[in-house]
Amino acid sequence: MVTAANEVRLLVERDFVSTLEQCPRIREESSRELLLTNLGSRLGSDLGVRPHTRTRNFVIELVRECERQPRGLELLTEELAYLDPLAPELPTLLCLCDEWQAISIYGDDLWADLRSALPTIRLAGGDEPRAELPVLRQLVARATGSRVMELPRHCTTLWHVFVHLAGANTLPGTLPPCMALLECVAQETADPALAQQLRQWNRKWAERWQLVDRLDATPLLTGGQTVEVRDVYLIIQIDPDPIDDNQLLVSHWRQWDPAGWRPQRGADLQISASVLEAHIDRLIAEMEIMLGARTDATNAGDLRLEFILPADLLNLPVQLWSKTPLREKVPLVVDHPLVIRSLERLRTPRLHHAWRRRWAHLTTGPVRTYWSQPSGERYFMRLATELSDDQGIMMLVLSEPPEPGNDTAHREIDFALQAGVPAIIWHRLDCSSAEFREAVLTMVADGALLRLPERVAALRRNAIRLSAKQSEHPDRDVALLWDDPERLPEPPLGVG
Repeated sequence: MVTAANEVRLLVERDFVSTLEQCPRIREESSRELLLTNLGSRLGSDLGVRPHTRTRNFVIELVRECERQPRGLELLTEELAYLDPLAPELPTLLCLCDEWQAISIYGDDLWADLRSALPTIRLAGGDEPRAELPVLRQLVARATGSRVMELPRHCTTLWHVFVHLAGANTLPGTLPPCMALLECVAQETADPALAQQLRQWNRKWAERWQLVDRLDATPLLTGGQTVEVRDVYLIIQIDPDPIDDNQLLVSHWRQWDPAGWRPQRGADLQISASVLEAHIDRLIAEMEIMLGARTDATNAGDLRLEFILPADLLNLPVQLWSKTPLREKVPLVVDHPLVIRSLERLRTPRLHHAWRRRWAHLTTGPVRTYWSQPSGERYFMRLATELSDDQGIMMLVLSEPPEPGNDTAHREIDFALQAGVPAIIWHRLDCSSAEFREAVLTMVADGALLRLPERVAALRRNAIRLSAKQSEHPDRDVALLWDDPERLPEPPLGVG
């Protein structure tokens, strides 16, 4: 018996085959063999597809075998991207992968009509993708309660976004994101007939899945809901190449989900160290543009920056790097609260138990700051013991800046990380100055260390303000490592 879902699967299969057949690599016998080898390795079995057959027969066999495997089409597309990262067919294949997953839930007699109607809708008017993307981002933010703001690069039309969201998780008590998206489009479109059709589709799905009450009660249909102002985060990780010191791998995550901490990872990029500051400026600019395009832009608070750095880069003057919104450069600390995080701590799971255990004391008991003052051969063993014994110690003040090769500062940091101390503070140039000591004592006088990132941000802004009137104020070089174990950029291994 041919069901509506099977008919839709056949449509997707035919489109996938036709698109894949156009890829030049697929016509090369050597590339086919490599593709089959890589796929078999990832799937854990030989696909049994013959690489020497005619191109279309090969593609049909390959696609049908991959359809039988969990994430098979997605893995096929990933391996094709590995062989030819610039293949123009990749965006279409990625959209078809999204649709293949979506029809496992939504593939019914409504799907063919949606598949015909949604690709032709242009919400911004015209055919310019650049004008469409900001509108799509706004609708996705509304449909997901700002849980999703970024879209994969292949999502350039309403149809692409719809099938992508069809595979997204649904929060308890809410509509599935793809249904919420249709309601948002129905509200925004100037075409009454289209709005009615979209709502009819949603109503049928709601009836089928017993979601009518949820559909009728959704805030999207009753004028929205009040959203509290929440800060957003740009987390930037800098990882030196182990072979070439002049090359860096820069990763980043964007966090703006008001419902919880769910950072979204952007594309990694290998760059030269000489262009690092300019690349950071571009990342900040991209996020500022996205935030400015939101319909709920007034609900976004500060854009906070977190730099995840390895030990040898901890003393980078990231707080004094510049952004260039127009013609004049502005230090990052003028606009953004900024902290450093430890790459070694994030990548060493055995340190996380002590880290989480100590963090729990931050809000439940008296907290203290430990001033490191090296003296004697056994000092570091004494430091390790005192940090371990006193769970109330939440911040270590370094005795020296952690420049590469400074063994004293790096041993202090290692013992602090080992003990789970979440905060480490130092002066980039001189940790022994009276000005630095006075600044730290003032910030921790009331023991409210949870407010330390805000206080350091205010200290730096005031230093920049004073520097505009006289010589550079030393407080601008205060550096803070602040690690919250509840705000990992990605879940630890083994945790979904």
